[in-house]
Parts: sequence; structure tokens; C-alpha cells
Amino acid sequence: MTRAVHDNERRASEEGTLLTENSSSSSPTAESNTAAINASECCKSLSTALENGLLLIDKIQSTTDTSDTGTNSVSDRERETPLDEFVSLLHSTKERSAYLGAVRSTKFQKAHARRLFGALQPILEDVITNEYFVPISAFENDNDEEEHTHGRQDDVSNQGSTTATTTHKPSFGSNKRNSEISQVSQGSTSASVKPDPASTKALHFLKYSAMVTHAFLENQISRRKGRTGVSDHTAKNHRVYDIIEEVWSVAEMLHDNLFALNSCGREGIAVQKFIVGMCETYWKGQFTDREVLVTQLVPLLVLKTLDGNATKADIKRLWNMKETLLLLDFHEHESIAFLRSLLLRTISSPLYIKNGEGKKMIAFLFQLDASLIKDLHHSIRAQIPLAKAGILEAYGEIYVTAWKEAFANASERSKDDEMLNLNYDSTDADDMDEIQTTIEENVLQDLMYAALHASTPHMAKSVRAILEPLHNQKKNPTIDSLLYRMYSPLLWRALAAANPLVRIHASTILHTTFPLHEPNAGKTHLKEVNEKTIEVLIRLLNDGDPKVRVAGCDATVRILGVYWDALSAKHIRSLLNEVIMKHANDISSAAVRAQAVHGIALLLDAQASHGVLRPLLPLLGNLIHDSVERVRLACVKLLLKVKKLKGIKYYHVVPSNHILARLAVEGEGLRKPTGPVASALTELLLNSYFPQHVKGSEQMRRTLHFIHKSPSAARVFYANIGRHLEINNTSKLIVIMIKTIKLAINREKSYEESRRKKRNRVDDGDETLEDEEDNDTEGMEVIASNTHLMAGLADTICTVWTSISSDLIKPENINCLEFVQSSISGTTLTELCTHFEGYLTDIDSHCTKKDECDRICASLLCCAGYMSSENIEGLCEYLSTRIKTYGEATSGERDTMSLIPYLATLCSWGMENEVAASLGKSIKNAFDEIRGVYRCDFESATPSNEEGNITRSKRKQSSLHNQDENSSAIFPLIPGDAALQIIGFVISGKDVSTVTTRDAILSSDIACNAIENALENATTAADNVLTGMEKLCNDDRLSLILLACEIHGRFALHKQAFNNYPIKMSSQARDFFIWITNRVVKNLSQWKEKEDMISTMSPFQDLNLSRISAVGSRHSEVGPPLSPLPISPPRRRSNLNSSPSNMDASFISMEKRGGVEFTVTSDISSSTRSHVMAISLIKSAINIYSEWLLVGVEVTSEMRKYVLQWCQIMKHDFVKVKSELFPSFCRLAIIFGKLTFEYDLLSEVLSVFDTRHSACKGLDEIISKVIHVVLSIRDSESSKHALSFVQTLLKASEMYLNYDPETINTDLTNDADIEDLSLGKNLGLMLAVEAIMNHQKGVVLLIKMLLDHLKTGKQDNLVFSFHKNMLTLSCQKLSHAKAIRDAKVLLRAYEKNDSDDLCQYIKVATEAIS
Repeated sequence: MTRAVHDNERRASEEGTLLTENSSSSSPTAESNTAAINASECCKSLSTALENGLLLIDKIQSTTDTSDTGTNSVSDRERETPLDEFVSLLHSTKERSAYLGAVRSTKFQKAHARRLFGALQPILEDVITNEYFVPISAFENDNDEEEHTHGRQDDVSNQGSTTATTTHKPSFGSNKRNSEISQVSQGSTSASVKPDPASTKALHFLKYSAMVTHAFLENQISRRKGRTGVSDHTAKNHRVYDIIEEVWSVAEMLHDNLFALNSCGREGIAVQKFIVGMCETYWKGQFTDREVLVTQLVPLLVLKTLDGNATKADIKRLWNMKETLLLLDFHEHESIAFLRSLLLRTISSPLYIKNGEGKKMIAFLFQLDASLIKDLHHSIRAQIPLAKAGILEAYGEIYVTAWKEAFANASERSKDDEMLNLNYDSTDADDMDEIQTTIEENVLQDLMYAALHASTPHMAKSVRAILEPLHNQKKNPTIDSLLYRMYSPLLWRALAAANPLVRIHASTILHTTFPLHEPNAGKTHLKEVNEKTIEVLIRLLNDGDPKVRVAGCDATVRILGVYWDALSAKHIRSLLNEVIMKHANDISSAAVRAQAVHGIALLLDAQASHGVLRPLLPLLGNLIHDSVERVRLACVKLLLKVKKLKGIKYYHVVPSNHILARLAVEGEGLRKPTGPVASALTELLLNSYFPQHVKGSEQMRRTLHFIHKSPSAARVFYANIGRHLEINNTSKLIVIMIKTIKLAINREKSYEESRRKKRNRVDDGDETLEDEEDNDTEGMEVIASNTHLMAGLADTICTVWTSISSDLIKPENINCLEFVQSSISGTTLTELCTHFEGYLTDIDSHCTKKDECDRICASLLCCAGYMSSENIEGLCEYLSTRIKTYGEATSGERDTMSLIPYLATLCSWGMENEVAASLGKSIKNAFDEIRGVYRCDFESATPSNEEGNITRSKRKQSSLHNQDENSSAIFPLIPGDAALQIIGFVISGKDVSTVTTRDAILSSDIACNAIENALENATTAADNVLTGMEKLCNDDRLSLILLACEIHGRFALHKQAFNNYPIKMSSQARDFFIWITNRVVKNLSQWKEKEDMISTMSPFQDLNLSRISAVGSRHSEVGPPLSPLPISPPRRRSNLNSSPSNMDASFISMEKRGGVEFTVTSDISSSTRSHVMAISLIKSAINIYSEWLLVGVEVTSEMRKYVLQWCQIMKHDFVKVKSELFPSFCRLAIIFGKLTFEYDLLSEVLSVFDTRHSACKGLDEIISKVIHVVLSIRDSESSKHALSFVQTLLKASEMYLNYDPETINTDLTNDADIEDLSLGKNLGLMLAVEAIMNHQKGVVLLIKMLLDHLKTGKQDNLVFSFHKNMLTLSCQKLSHAKAIRDAKVLLRAYEKNDSDDLCQYIKVATEAIS
């Protein structure tokens, strides 16, 4: 019958089925009543259930007989009647339960089963053969339906032949089966298939058939349980039970269509589950030929566990069927290739790894076959590089479980053979031994080898994580013996390997597996192992590689900590001597010192070690002052651990005065006071200086004592105290300190009152204060006149408040903020500051007490910046008064005053626009005075818009002031030079006040524009000086102009960096550099000409110089600028193994020293002043361009050309121009080289000093420092920098050779000097070459380069002679031992591989070295 005829019949049957369903649906009551009656009868007795079963058999049998006798005369619809009848009988849930219960009943005999399943078999075979259960849409999805139909019919015929033949071995080898497995794994048809009534009816028939079969199988299992009392599939029973042939046929047909159901949509998947359950029961029931029903079951179960929607229950089902995997023949790789790939996929399944049953399942896979073990192991190895710690640990547990199972299986079989005295050859026993051997040698030992020889520390750590579960069970004798067998051939050899990385890995394994011995070998063997281990540890502790020494130290202390009681006193003494006496004092490696301290801290965990370590710990105390931070941090952590121990005091290890000194130093210089060491020291001293479980008076007494005894250490301590205390306690500390200052002032007033009333005696003070605070102890007088103590107390208040300011503003801490602010207000701050400022009029201006009073006011005003607007009433008027006083003071008086704290407070309140407007107006008036239009009055200054209306800051202004917009402002003007000095302090300062002011101004466009517009006046004044128009410009005015230009450029750079990242050079700065090149440089080149020949055209008239960046005036009293970046640029990883170098700092100091020599006397002409101005502008351009490069601006060819033109100015000897510009040019040239690896500019700068007459003071020192900086660059390409620089300098030296035919072939004498080389009169290059020869790294590079030139150069010319003599001189000047050794090695290498002529020169060089 063709596929088309089948389709027509199926469509007709669908229509008939629909009609039948419609007609049957018209009488649901009758059907339901029948079902109810049958269900009730089933519940009455087992006999009733049996009759219901017989009724089912009779009905099916009658319909089957009718179908057999009238096959040719009935229609297709009538032929499907048995299927419909069977489905309708079991369609109702109640009836289905009744019928299935009858089948499960023990009264259901084999005769009944033969009749029932004999009737089901032909119907089931017809449904499967004609594929009635496959929906039509499944066939319509194929592109070639006819070809697909023939293919399916062929498959069905093959399947039918397979079904008819009963086999006892599972087979996965047919192409059809493999294709079906692939189809199931892809799941491509299930979602797109639409069900139809005919296929649905057939699928229901398959489902009910599986349910009936499942019920009968349970019937047979329950019969056995009734006889034995134990379920056979749970008991250890290997008996095989027979099954009725008809039941077997039905079960086999259902099993063989498991994969085909995957193409039947969701309904097919549902039917598939019932068939799978039936097959599982068949297997667990141990029925005959059960292995046949697992060929499709096992791949399906494995696939289900690998599905994305799989659950733990799916893995548990597979685990319960694990014995089916033992039937597989893994030697037939092609037949089970796909199933093998599925099993290997379980390795990477998260569900398996995270589930206990899944890990046991993977471990069971290791018991199947030796070849599969290797594939599983390779799959796990592929996961190791990217696996997380939890996954690696799971893999380790799987390996341990797999080995234990293999060991147990082998041991059990060995015991059974011994008991039975079996001498026959057992293949299974050999397989078990092979599995154990494979796991040990191909898996575990492979991992151990990888852990020892991994190429990276990360990979070695990952492999050790897998082995960790095995190492943790070392106390198990069998595991201990396994570790000994596996590690013995590898570990001892790795500990002596030439590769230091292998020795490091081996030392880690050594302490993990110690003692590596055979548990059953006896004490003598154990003693030998201990002796061997101690020898290895001492060898590791004295290794030449510092990383190996670190690993050896770690292994040593861990072994001592665990096996302290098991080791002899001699061994303990020798190991501790290496760690404490040698490693802790290892000057070559900071990592070794840090590990020694860390190791002793770990060793303190062993209680038995305290008696030995107690007298040795003070030997480590000096490391708290180590130059490397990680060593200091390790030492402090050691003290923290000692603090928790009984019987050892941390201040016996490191004296308290050393701890306080270290704490003070941690806050100095570039170190942050909140660094890790400072924070750890704060935690160490917390209970001593701020205990928690005492009264507030005691806390305050200790605080005052700390501030009085060590104010520097107290400042760092209280900067970190907020990290270790709750915010409630920290807020309480602030309030107590504020009240203490108030009480000190009241005490001062009471003293003054008592002195006025009773001149003859002195009052002892307020007893109440003494009772509450107990402050007059140990010679410490708590009174306002003790400004040293008050300054420390005010600094502490500011420090603590600053450390918790970000936490106080959080909503959950609002109560703490209100508590702090309630103790201090604007009026209170005004009174406190006024009181301490009163001392300023009564003391000498140079007295320390004056500085202390300024510190008190600055700290209190800093606290005011954190207060809300409601609590600062009256403080604004006070600040205005102080600013006016500062403006009215003389220049000398202003030098002793600081206005920055007042401005920082105003900026904290959002008044940065008003502050900037006042400073800008003051600067503008100063330049108006130079032009003769200065108005000498102190008018108020407020920023205004284009219409003249007053504008104000929008932040907090409504709450700060209730004044009208047109009311007079509170910021009086100050002198211009003072305003410039303040701006300079703001953009270069490091303290909290300057940082606050700088950030506030740079974040406001209005404030920046106000200052920039004022600074633009400096460009006009500079223009007049350069062109000679200003005839009366004195030194003070010249200094003012230069200072303004410097601040203008630096301010522009800070603004650009604050608002933009990455930074790009502004167009104004580029125009400035062009103007410097075309006008200023040209002006200096013609300085000897007459003044009337100087152009009167303003060089600034066509430029917008509002953002010119000029840095580095000689008269500026402003310190070196900070990095203008609001966020620091990406930093290299800090090198904690060495101290930071100070090369750059010393070089900058030389640059400043060069500037001191450039002084201008008051009696010089205006023409000279213009050239002085030009030189200053060039220096500013050099320095500002250096700053642009340092913050990340790229080097362009245009700027390179301009800089080379600037360098030509160095050839003019005017007012010691070389001395002034040389350090700045050197700094710029070094920055150029660091960024581009090109040092042409540096060689050009060095060559400007052609004679001794033109040399500046300290030239040799500066050049030597420049060479040292370049050759000491520390980055990943440091050798490339050094090589490029030496090549460039050597090439430049060849250009200045002095040709003299008589000296071409003249050899140098033993007492020759650098001047004997043919360098002519170029002093700069001579000094540079001499500096390279005196440098340890540079001289070796120079020798190598000279050898290369001699190898390829032509003899009998000046250059060749120059190279030959320079080689000899370089070898003569070798002084460093390492340089001598490297030079000899280099010369020997060239001598072996080169010609006789070169060997002659090498021989001379070698003699020069000796």
C-alpha cells in the first residue's frame, strides 16, 4: 500500500473518529455511570477486580476476532475499532485506576495475562508498523515526502525484523539507531509538530499499553516480595526471572519506538515517559532479556540529564539504572560512539557537578572501562584552566570517589577469590585491577605531575585544588599509601629541578603531603623520610631564587605548625634559625622578609611553639620600620596576632615608642594616612588609646594624653579610627573633644578672673573640669593658653569628622549628624576662633604659638564646611572680617597669615563663584595700577552678567544669606600679588583646605571664567615688556607679570584636566607654543641689535591667550603642582619588593637650583628686561609642555619641530641662559624619550656646551644625573630605552669628532682620559659619554655597541679609531663587579664567533679590564 493510500485512509478514519466522539459525547451520563459501577466493584473485592480484567480481555478479544475474520470486507474505520475500544475503556481516570489495579492484583494470573497481552500485541504491531502514532504534520515538514516515506517504511521493516528476533546483548551499532539518537539529541521536530485526532488516539493507545505492561510487571514483582518478604531489585540478588512471551513482545515493541516518539510532539514526549518507566521497572524486576530493553533507554536517560531543563530527579533515575552501563562493550568504539560522547558531556554539566548523585554517577563512569577513564580525564583537564574553585573541588571529590570504588572492587574480588580458593583466570578481576591501575597511573599521577610542572602558578594552583580532597584524606592509611606510591617518583626529583618554578610547586606539595611515607613500613622508614625532608627544606631556604626561598619558608612553617611535637628539637632549631635569623634579614628580597614574618605568624597558631618563639619574636621587631610596605604590614599583622595570645605582649616584640614612631611616619610624605599599615596600627592601638568599655572621661583622658605625647601619630590614628568604630562612638568622640575645647577656654577665663582678684596666689583651676576630664595629669595642662594641645585637639576633631563625613550624610545616620551639630554652631565657632586669634596680637610673629593658633582656626573652619546652613549663623560675617584684615595687612604680615581655610569654608557652602570674583577683581586692579588706572579702594566684588545684574551661586545660597541681590557683598578685595599667591596655593596645595577650594572652583564655569578673565591682563603686560613699550617696569611688577603668566598656564591645565579625560591639548596652548617659536625665539636671536630695531607690533594682539598654560617662573613661591587629574591616571602595579626611587625628585631639585642663578638686578635696561621676560616665557613653555606630556597628551611632529627650534636658544650666552634653561630642557627631553623611545632632543641639548667657558655651575653633576635617570628607567621595555639612548649619543659623538691624521691609528695609554678621545671641544657630549662609562648598565651596552661597530666598520678612518679607543677606555673605567663580569662574558662571546682582526681589539680590551 502506498503512502498516499495510507494518508487517505487516515484522513477518513479521523473523520469517523470525530463522528464517533461527537456521538459518544451526547451520552456522557451512561459512560460515567458504567465507570462508577466498575470502580466500586473493584474496591469491593479482588474477585470483582479479576472479573473486570476478564471483561476487558473478552471485549478486546471479540473485537480482535471480528477484525481477523472480516479483514477484506470491513472499512478502515471498523478495523481501528479495537484501538478505539481499548482507549475508551481506559480513558476515564477512575476506570483506568480500576483496571490497572486489577492487573496489579495477585489474582491476575498468567493465563489472564496471555489473553490480555495476546490481544494487545497485534493491535500494537499494526499501530507501530503503519506509524499511526506519528502526526501528519511531522511528515509534511520534510522537503521530499515520497522519499522520506520509503525511508521510513524501510526503517519500520528493519525494526520489525529486529523485534521478531530476541537478543541478549545490547547493540548501539546500527546506523538507524545512531541517527535516531542524534535526532533525539537535537530535538528539532518536537516543537513544530501539531497533533491530529488519529495520531492522538494512537498515542493514547501506546501510553495505556505501557501502563498496563507496567502494572503487570509490578504484579510479578509484588508476588516475589510476598514470597520472600524483600524486594528483589533492592536486595543483592542475581537471579533472572522469566516473563510471559506476550508481555515480552509488547514491552519490546514499546521500547523500540522510544526514539520515534520524539518526532510526535509534546504528546509523544509524554508517552515516552510512561514507556521509560515501564522499561525501568522491567530492568529492576530482573526479568529475562532485560538487557534488550536498555539500548534506547540508556541514551534517552543520559540525554534527559544533559537537557537544559533537567533536574536532580533525572540524574537520580540514571543513577538507579547505572548497572545498565556495565553491559556496554567500550572496545567497539564505532557502535557506541555517540553514547560515549554523551557520557563525556556529563563532565561539563553544572547539574552533575553541583549534585551529589551526579558526582557519584561520574565516579561510577570511571569503573566502566580503562579507555573511557582516559577520555573522562582528558575532558576534565580541558575544563581546568577556566574552572572556578567550587568546580575544581567537585572534580577532586569525583577522582577520590572513583579511586575508592575501584580499590574497594578490587579488594572485594580478591577476598572472594581467597575465600573460595579459586585458581582460575578471572577476566573480570583483571579488568578491576586494570581500572585501579589506570586511575592511579593515568589520572592521579598525571595530575600530580601537572601540579609539579605547570607552566604558570595559576594552573598549578588549579591542579592542586583538584588534588586537595585527596591530600585532605592523608590520615587514611590507604590514601597515605597511595600518595607515597604516586608522589615518590616525582616529588623528590622536582625538588631538585633546575627550573625554579618547578621547585616552588614542589615545595607546596611537600608540606601538603608531609610525611611522605609508606604507613606500613615502620618507624625507621618514617625517620629516614623526616631526615630527608628536613634536608630538602634547608636547601629550599637557602635557594638562590628568592621566590623559591619564599615557597620554602611557607612550607617550613606549615610543617612545623602541624608536626611540631613530632619533630626533634634539633630539626626545629635548625629550621627556625634559617627563617628568623636569615630570611627575616634578607636584604636582597623584600618578599622573603615578608614571608618570614608571615610564616612566624602562622606558626603561632601552634600552642606548643609559644615557649620557643617568645624570646625570638623581638628579633623581628625592627621590620616594622622596613622600607617596603608589605614587610611592615606583615609585621603589624604579627603584632595583632600576638595581641590575642596569652603570655606574650605585643609591646615586648616592638616597643611602644617604635609603634608610635611608625604610625607617625605612615602619614608623612606620599604615604596616605589611611593606608593599610596605618589602619592596622590603629587597630593595634585602639584598646590602648580609645577603649570602648570605659567612661567618656577616661576616653578623653587617654585621647589628650595621646595628642600631647605624640601628635603626629595621633593624627594618623584618628584618621583611621572611623574604620574600626561604629559611627555612634565616633560621633560621641567628636562631641567630647569640642566640649573639651570649650571647657579649656572657660578655664582660661576663670584663671584670668582669679588673677585680677587675687594677685598673690594662683588658683588651682575648676574642680569640675578636673573631675570630669581629669586633664591635669602627667604635666599636661588642659587650658586654652596651651595652644600646642589645643591645636592637636582641633586637628583631631577635623580629622575624625572628615573621615566619617560621607557616612554622616547618609539617611540612616541622620541622628548622629544632628547630635554632632547640636554641640557646635556658627556662633560657637566664631567665639572659638576669635578667642584663639586674640593670642596673635600678643605674641611674636615668628613664634610657634602663632602657627598653632592658625592651625586651630583652620581645623575649626574645616569642620564648619561639613555643617548645614541652619547651624552657621554669624560665621559669614566673621569670615568677611578676616578677609578684610588680610587685605589691609602689609606684605610681611600676609606671609604669616593664611586665607585658604576661610576660602575653603566658603567654597564648602557653595560660594565659590563669589570667592573667584573677589580674587579676579583683585588681580585686575593690580594690573590696572600698572597701567596707571588703579583705584585704591576696597570695594566689594560680585560676579555680574552681561546686563550688569548681580549673579550668585545657586548652591545653598538661599539658606546661607537672607540678603537682597543688590545688597553689599561680604568679600572685600585684597592686593593683586596676594590674590595671585592664594590662587597659586589653591592649585598646588595638598592639604584638605586647598583641595576643597580647588575642586569647588574648577567645577564651576563661572568661577573659572572670573579668574581666567583677570589673568588675561598679564598677557597684555607681558606684551608691553617684550616690545619695549613699558619703560618703567620694575622688579616687583616684572615678578607680578611672570607670576600671573605662570598661574594662568597652570590654572588652564588644571581646568582642562578636571573636566576632560583623556586630556587633549587645547588650541590656545598650541597657539602659544607657535608664538613662542615664531616671535619670542626670534626676539632672543636678535638681542644684540639696537632697541629701535625691535618691532613695536604686539605679538599677542591676534591671539586669544585665555587658556595659555605657562609653568615654572623663577619668582614663584608656589610649590610643584600636583597632578591636575581629578581621577588619577592608570597606575602601574606597585612594586612592593623595593623602595621607591627618588631620582625624579633630585632631578627637579637641580632644575630649581639652576633657576636660582638667574637673577635680575634693578639697574638693567628695559631691553634687557624684555629679554629676561622672553627667557622666562620660553622656560614656562618648556615646563608647561612637559606637564601636558606627563598627563597624557601625545607627542606630535609639529611640537617636536618647535622644541628643536627652542633648543637653538641654548647656543646664545645671554644672562646665563644655558644655566637657566638647561635643566628644563633635560627634563623635557627625558619625557620625550620615555614616550617615543627617541633621544635626539636629549643629545641635542647635551651638545650645546661646546667649551668649558660656556659650562654652567654643576654641569657634570646634572649630566650625570640625566644619564642615570635614563639608564634607570624601570618598565617592561627599560632595555629598549637604554639601547636607544646609547645609540643616539654614540651617533651624536661621531658628528663632533675632531679630524687629526696623526691620531687616527694612535692607541690610548693606560692613563688615558675621556678628553683623549677625538670629541673636539664638545664638553656636554664628553661628560655624557663619561657618565655612561661610569654607569653599571650603560657601560656594558656601550661595549656591546662598540663591538658591533668594530665588527662591521672600516679600518683606518676616524670613526673606527674613535670606536676602538672608546672600547679600550670603557674597559679601563670598569669599576662595578657585576659590570666587569658582564663585560668579560660579552668579550668572550664575541671572541669565539668573530674574525682575527676583531679578536685583536678584544684582546686589548680584555687587558684593559685586568
